[in-house]
Amino acid sequence: MSVRHREITLVFIAVAALLAFYFPLALWVKVSWPGPVDVAAKIRLHGPFARFNLSGFAYVARVYQLNQLGDSPVLHDHSPVMLYEDNRVLGPAHSPHDDVANLGGGRFSHWKDFGIVFSTSDNTDPNSNGRTYWAVVAHPAAGLSSRPDTGLNHRPPSTAAPSPAEPETVR
Repeated sequence: MSVRHREITLVFIAVAALLAFYFPLALWVKVSWPGPVDVAAKIRLHGPFARFNLSGFAYVARVYQLNQLGDSPVLHDHSPVMLYEDNRVLGPAHSPHDDVANLGGGRFSHWKDFGIVFSTSDNTDPNSNGRTYWAVVAHPAAGLSSRPDTGLNHRPPSTAAPSPAEPETVR
């Protein structure tokens, strides 16, 4: 075997080893590291999620810890809750329930005494698609809006996973 052929073989082996390490690490980071944001509360939503009125793409997540922050018939855009699918913000928030059910695409609304009516980004069943869903309330000083359609800079929730029963309280 020539020296040149041996060098090429070693480079190939090094690249293959690097890729064998990189791709599993990248997949793990994408799924388990949602990145930094200044949050007041972060709650992992646990299924099973019930279908909303047995129609379309809408599902319901009960989030009792955030009940007082929800929209109401009087305050339609009251909820500061942002919804994340893994590390991706969903929205638009405050969507009409008919739009969530019929159009899907990540639309959601958070209603007092009801919960979060939401759809997944690709209209799959959140009970079986393998993704993690988070309800996040940003600190008011963070300058984040619960309206992803406003064009503001949205960042995913922080890295530490909260316990299923309690919201993570920061500061």
